[in-house]
Amino acid sequence: MKQLSITITLLICVQILAQEITTKKINASIEKGIQFILKKQNRDGFWEGSHSDNYPMGKTALIVYTLIKSGVSPEKETIKKAFKYLNKLPFRKVYSVSLYIMAVEAKFGALGKKLSTKKQKLLKKRNFHPFRALASSKEQRRMVKAAKFLSTSTSNGLWGYPDGTGDLSNTQYALLGLFATERLGLPVDKKIYYKVVRHFIKVQEKDGPQIKRPFIVPAADQPIDWQWRQKLEKDIAKLKNKNSINKLYPRSSTTVVSMKARGWKYRENHGKVSGSMTTAGVACMVISKAYLEKWRSSKWKKLLPKINESIRDGCAWIAHNFEINKNPNGGHLYYYLYGLERAGILSGVKNFASHNWYLEGARKMLKDQKKDGRFKNEVDTCFALLFLKRATVPVRLETKMEK
Repeated sequence: MKQLSITITLLICVQILAQEITTKKINASIEKGIQFILKKQNRDGFWEGSHSDNYPMGKTALIVYTLIKSGVSPEKETIKKAFKYLNKLPFRKVYSVSLYIMAVEAKFGALGKKLSTKKQKLLKKRNFHPFRALASSKEQRRMVKAAKFLSTSTSNGLWGYPDGTGDLSNTQYALLGLFATERLGLPVDKKIYYKVVRHFIKVQEKDGPQIKRPFIVPAADQPIDWQWRQKLEKDIAKLKNKNSINKLYPRSSTTVVSMKARGWKYRENHGKVSGSMTTAGVACMVISKAYLEKWRSSKWKKLLPKINESIRDGCAWIAHNFEINKNPNGGHLYYYLYGLERAGILSGVKNFASHNWYLEGARKMLKDQKKDGRFKNEVDTCFALLFLKRATVPVRLETKMEK
């Protein structure tokens, strides 16, 4: 009876939040943010100010990615000028190159929607990204070089600054860049993902409090690749002893078991476990799992129970320490909130226990936005718009298994 009362109360709270956060209000907020950003572009096509000195490619790539994801056409002169600037820059830093790849993938994804219905169906049938049909040979060669830069910038499953030690922040952006690279149809060595999951399992907290209200984590509770999921279901159907249903996935996506809140730090021996790094950990583990599922190597499958437990317990940490008004245990707030968006979408979790991450985050952002459309500065405005737009691409479920 008590549990029923709690559930009803939560439903009422969600309904009240949903009434406050209408699609109309969110779209108006995004449009105001877009206009603020557009006004800040200089005549040479890039954006000056904070972060532009250290990340000349990174800041402009983040802004271009945000604008396209927020609905600005890649054919708009603002975007064309920005790409003209970006396409001249060398590949030097992980953050910058990753965001550049993400911006290019977003550009061709948007342009692909303007192709004829016949061409779109043909691309979908062949499982091709519009990049394959629309990018010039020069653009394709540049993307191959960008992907090679990311792939060769790690040897142990961690990425870092040019002269620094690897960290989870650089690594999550490298994984997002490789995620976009895979969507473009460019090859990525699956062994990279294997190294990532091994490291993330190693550096995640070894233990943590058991959360009181366990919840379903789709990315951990079932295979991500739909073909593998179909095969699994057929194998289960053939089992004579139904009590031995698949050791890799001991529960269905509709049941819950106990979860321990275990998060991640910036580096293994650096600082505290935080919200931004734990959302990064969840995102990296889900992306890696999605592509490892297509790699028919037996050695990674031995890690699968630990991978699923890692994703599940990372989500448990987010729920146990859930915050919207600050980055749990310190750090950049809007960087964390954009990380929360990624963790929510990639893991498939709508509610971290009792918290509807999107409605609670959107309410805060609508309250924080200034009259001129900004959220503190251009970078925070990008993070806010990407959150509001739910811009992260979910891990693909329709891809074919690879040898």
